[in-house]
Amino acid sequence: MVERLADRLKENPDDLAGWQRLANAYAVLGETEKAEAAKKKIESLAKNAR
Repeated sequence: MVERLADRLKENPDDLAGWQRLANAYAVLGETEKAEAAKKKIESLAKNAR
């Protein structure tokens, strides 16, 4: 499931909600580095949306 979401985000990298779901999924799985990377992408997208 997580890999499919990550693949979809490669096709649609501006999907903020998708990145939020991915960051949460990685956090639950204990993949802290991947969760942090996803959170950085969320921050970048949020800044660009302003």
